[in-house]
Amino acid sequence: MGVEGSHTYSKSGNMDKLSTPPGFVSQTTFVLRNVHQDRESSRSGQEQITGFGMDGASFKLSLHSRPWIVHDHKNPTSETLKPIKPEVRERRIQRVSNNVTLEEAPVFNPTEEEFSDTLTYTASLRDKAEPYGICCVVPPPSWKPPCLLEDKEIWEVSKFDTQVQLFDANDTMVKKEEADDDDNDDHTSESVKFCRVERGTRKTLETFKNFADSYKKKHFSAEDEVLGSKSSSTPSVKPEPIAYVEKEYRQLVESPLVEIEVLCGNDLDTRTFSSGFPLPGGPSESCKYKTSGWNLNNTAKLPASLLSFEDCESVGVPRLSVGMFLSSQLWKSEKDRLYSLCYLHMGAPRVWYSVAGCHRSKVMNLFPEMSGEQQSKMSREPVMMMSPYALNMEGIPVTRCVQYPGQYVILFPGSCYSAVNCGFNCLEKANFAPIDWLPHGDVAVHQNQEKKKRSLISYDKILLGAAREAVKHLKEYSLSKKKTADDTRWFNACGREGLFTSIVKVCMLSLPLLC
Repeated sequence: MGVEGSHTYSKSGNMDKLSTPPGFVSQTTFVLRNVHQDRESSRSGQEQITGFGMDGASFKLSLHSRPWIVHDHKNPTSETLKPIKPEVRERRIQRVSNNVTLEEAPVFNPTEEEFSDTLTYTASLRDKAEPYGICCVVPPPSWKPPCLLEDKEIWEVSKFDTQVQLFDANDTMVKKEEADDDDNDDHTSESVKFCRVERGTRKTLETFKNFADSYKKKHFSAEDEVLGSKSSSTPSVKPEPIAYVEKEYRQLVESPLVEIEVLCGNDLDTRTFSSGFPLPGGPSESCKYKTSGWNLNNTAKLPASLLSFEDCESVGVPRLSVGMFLSSQLWKSEKDRLYSLCYLHMGAPRVWYSVAGCHRSKVMNLFPEMSGEQQSKMSREPVMMMSPYALNMEGIPVTRCVQYPGQYVILFPGSCYSAVNCGFNCLEKANFAPIDWLPHGDVAVHQNQEKKKRSLISYDKILLGAAREAVKHLKEYSLSKKKTADDTRWFNACGREGLFTSIVKVCMLSLPLLC
């Protein structure tokens, strides 16, 4: 059974009214016609369509209230298929709330006894600080190592290659834009800014500092003139230096209208330039600092660092970075997920921004290739920048850390970080790998294999050297009545539930079966 409906069709093209099943009655009576519109007759065509008792405005409103109607659907023609130039739109500032605050990194103040063993102390901070990806260590008051960079031969004579960071508005592009351009409060374009890195002139630390101080002075004087011109009766009040630098840095990264050019010297090899820490053969009064694990010349090759089993010399060599006002370290992650220990020898503070390793995948979705890694290649191609506050608004927790001269910063495995300098400063950095780095190193090896990248170090060689060291210390632990820190460290790592034991088991299971 069913509902029968009959209709007639006249050759003249008129259609009779059809009988409609219950529940399917249209709210508006309308007639479908095949109307051909071209550019010249578009208005006449609209008049034919709207000729059923409704004016043009009412008809347009009626159409847009029905979601099942596809508007502006046209068949492609040869003209529309031709490639056209993208429409140039006015750049709009990325919407980042000024009320966004970042979580502060933990700051630790070790005692003299705690500070005496570098890797034991850093291991004690792991559970508290690793969720942040970064932490700051303030040494005891007695820790005042001499800075060799202030020696006259190094300060006035030794030269290094500088890098020019160009923050150009012409390198800003619109990454994503909503269709509705009328509602700017709810829909804004997402501007992505780029930085070009070029090779600069060779400078000494003295000439670089003179340039940096002059640049900063001109910047502040220009700001004072602008502030003074707004209100001549009210004197301008300068904000705190760090807060002011961060405000300028946010405008630099987030606004497509700001353009500057600054110098920096990143990743300088301390073998060819100089380390800020004393080296063997120096004056006898610095003997305490020569052998310390906090001397970055010793950190990588400490007995408890697995990098001591790596023959590659470049791994254990500290790197020096020279910065100036608004020069920055673009987003970067340490190769092979190594730990990093950074010491600020002199100058203005440095502000770090870090994303912990547990959120690394979220950052990698935005930065398939880290900007800082592209920057180290000295390529003229622009590298992408991202404000730490914008990352925080994307749901990625970002930690802020302020480092002053004489303080250390520890970067944990897998963390992504960037930094901005508040003025002229010199920072030295070294990598190290305690036993708890092994799981991170295993992940780094597999990721490098998937991406067909060459690892900085040989994971298998390190694992084999660690096994030999473990056997040695386990023997000493069982025979000797006096247990050293290294003996205890390896005994705990090689227990039934120890970290090193778990890593060896995983490696054994991954080996092919021998016939």
